[in-house]
Amino acid sequence: MGPTSVTEIAAACLAAFSLVRLPKTWRTLESAFMRPVPIVLLAWTAWQCTTLIWSPNPRQGLDEIAELRWSLLLFCVWPAIRARKWMIAALAAGFLLGHLTQVLQLIGQGSSWYPWVREPDRISGWWDPAVGGSLLAGALGLHLPAAFMGKGRTRVIAMTMSIITLAAILATGTRGAWLAAIGLLVIVAGVALWTGRRRARIAVMLVAVAITVVFAAFILRGPITTRIHEARDEITRAVQHKEFTTSTGARLLLNWWALEAFAQHPIAGVGAGGFGDWVEQHLREQGIDPAQRHIHAHAHNAILHIAATSGAVGLSLAGMFIVFALKGAFAYLDRSMLGTYLAGPGFGLIGLLLVSAFDSVHLNSQSAALIGALLALAPGWIPRHAREAFS
Repeated sequence: MGPTSVTEIAAACLAAFSLVRLPKTWRTLESAFMRPVPIVLLAWTAWQCTTLIWSPNPRQGLDEIAELRWSLLLFCVWPAIRARKWMIAALAAGFLLGHLTQVLQLIGQGSSWYPWVREPDRISGWWDPAVGGSLLAGALGLHLPAAFMGKGRTRVIAMTMSIITLAAILATGTRGAWLAAIGLLVIVAGVALWTGRRRARIAVMLVAVAITVVFAAFILRGPITTRIHEARDEITRAVQHKEFTTSTGARLLLNWWALEAFAQHPIAGVGAGGFGDWVEQHLREQGIDPAQRHIHAHAHNAILHIAATSGAVGLSLAGMFIVFALKGAFAYLDRSMLGTYLAGPGFGLIGLLLVSAFDSVHLNSQSAALIGALLALAPGWIPRHAREAFS
């Protein structure tokens, strides 16, 4: 996963190639579509378009709906699903390139030759720090299953990549991604224990994680300490002094406004793209100048944003999507395959689900693209004749 422009160009090339191949692959489209996830995504798209009728900002709503274009990856990738292993490897290689740009930033920050301008405490390379943290939570999910449950060379590679990704997440300074990484580690370690893996191997991985965190915290002690102190200070100011002008305070307030929007419009929400406009009107009704508040177009929480803009109908569809996506991701993985990179897309989706508590991952082009890619690499149904090659 690279910068937005690179991701868009790569997707356009894939779409063009898929169209060229369509005369020979069109027979596969029926099996690609007749799965729960594409059907739910179609229903979600229809509902989002319907909510534009009452949205106070339909233009913003169209921008949000446009991110659903990444769901087309399910159909572009499907004819080549036999090569899933290679595509997962390519995705991991893309993240490795991103880590290289983080190292270059660490070395050359402030130099004229480094093209991306970042804050000194946000070492995110070619990604925006907040978005990069979310993406890397998904990347961590690619590697952790094989690191905890794999064998031989695959396990060594996965452990190495997991350690690199953990250090990269710490370097971004994205605190939501830090928490998501902790949650993902707990989940994967729990699955490893539940499936009867050797506790010694699990312990080795956990020790490696601990050493990585300590070493990275020492190397990046300045940026990490700054982010931790900022979080503690901002939460204290928000809770004790009702000061919501800080980054964390503004996010807490956005979460609260999303809950208020859902309470006022519980069935259908305020409409796609209407969150920011609804908040401004809501503040005016309370006699508060919207200019005195930090108002964003989304709630910085995927579930709360969906509740606010799409209501209970949207929440129901989102819940169905999560269930079907995760069920499909692990549908053809037996105990032995959980220790391979074939389990990576499913755990990558779990990583993005965890980080969605701190970011509206479905509305950002890069994270939406990663969701589409992981869904395409984790189909819930495979033709019988392709299952042997698939595994």
